Amino acid sequence: MLPWSEEQVDFWGYVVVGEPISERLYRPCSPTNAIHQPVRQQKSKSTFMTSTTSVQDKSWLWIFLAWLVALAATLGALFLGEVMGVLPCVLCWYQRIAMFPIVIILAVGLMPFDDRCVRYALPLAVAGWLVALYHCLLYWGVIPKDLVPCGEGASCTDVKAVLFGFVPVPLLSLAAFSLVVVFLSIVKKGSRNE
Repeated sequence: MLPWSEEQVDFWGYVVVGEPISERLYRPCSPTNAIHQPVRQQKSKSTFMTSTTSVQDKSWLWIFLAWLVALAATLGALFLGEVMGVLPCVLCWYQRIAMFPIVIILAVGLMPFDDRCVRYALPLAVAGWLVALYHCLLYWGVIPKDLVPCGEGASCTDVKAVLFGFVPVPLLSLAAFSLVVVFLSIVKKGSRNE
């Protein structure tokens, strides 16, 4: 007996429809589902798989880019704090609390790919973006110094918090969170359209 020529019931009680082994369709075996009932026609597998795969590839790419940005921001923050000895202020700590888990969440979502990781990473990225925006406004003097949350330790408006002589560290943080939010929002919008 050829395994692809006739319908058979497998070990778990599913009817194996007479198709090649690589394209078998399984349906539960029950009294209302007789072995010789016709199988519903399905869309062409090649068309379906191509469209789904390309959407997943694009989602994977956006999540990977968001992960790269988050990883660069995390490594940059660790380099500034641990190697260069720049003490982080209170707002910097809040931004680190938001950014560091994003690296882990997105890495777990990438392998094996699961775009549901966006639902966990996006709220953290938005919260970090809000803190980074507040930090930038404090740094530029838009928000009065009376509202500065920093007590003891490093100042949130420290002029020494500049990279390459002209780029403030709070602005780098805002840019990193902005990119992560944009990339993850693209994935979320794409998964809604499916």
